[in-house]
Amino acid sequence: MLIGIKYENGCLKRNIGCRLGSIEIAKCLNEKFIFPEIDKNNCENALKQIEVLKGKIFVGGDHSVSYSLVKGFSKRFKNFGLVIFDAHPDCCEPFKTVTHEDWLRKLIQEKIIKKENVLLFGIRDIDKTEVEFLKGMNIIKCEEILNDKEIALKQFFDFIVKFKNVYLSLDIDIIDPMDAPGTGCKVKKGLKREMFLEIIKKISKFKSIKRIDLVEVNPKLDVNGKTIKLGCEVIKLLK
Repeated sequence: MLIGIKYENGCLKRNIGCRLGSIEIAKCLNEKFIFPEIDKNNCENALKQIEVLKGKIFVGGDHSVSYSLVKGFSKRFKNFGLVIFDAHPDCCEPFKTVTHEDWLRKLIQEKIIKKENVLLFGIRDIDKTEVEFLKGMNIIKCEEILNDKEIALKQFFDFIVKFKNVYLSLDIDIIDPMDAPGTGCKVKKGLKREMFLEIIKKISKFKSIKRIDLVEVNPKLDVNGKTIKLGCEVIKLLK
């Protein structure tokens, strides 16, 4: 079951239009999506509505939706692993409500998940307010992947096999902006499209991955449908 989350209130106006990502990916896939009603005017209500959603594959929407989806996941699975593909750690000092810049930090501070059960994969833009908080977390930086993919992937899979249940969160900005221009917080020197899809193919073989989200795809910022098409390829591989 594919669920589209038309929510962007956590993007801090940095990725306006990402609420449309799931709609365009659904059209590209030519498959039926479920689009639950989400409160666009009240962030607290919206996050509660997202938390109770059922399903395996979710398409956002901004990355703050992962906060609620992981919380919902945690009620079903204990001692799970959280793998995040992202250019950013999303561990900035907390805002008043949950945003795409602090959602992971809030999950850890609320003891929904332990730092050691999180793997950040592909990050390359760390804010100075995040440095201290990131200590104790599993991190594979993008430059490490690009320098030696095999070593990076061994570390990646060594982490995954520790857990019977894994949540996988995919922020499209893990990809280099040349290959995925349709997102708001672009960071140069990301993974190339081919390498990313190769990694996704390998990940798809793990039955321990029980829930997946793909976020921050913005059709309004896309070029020739590049990012939407890439998002479709990812969903096809992970279904």
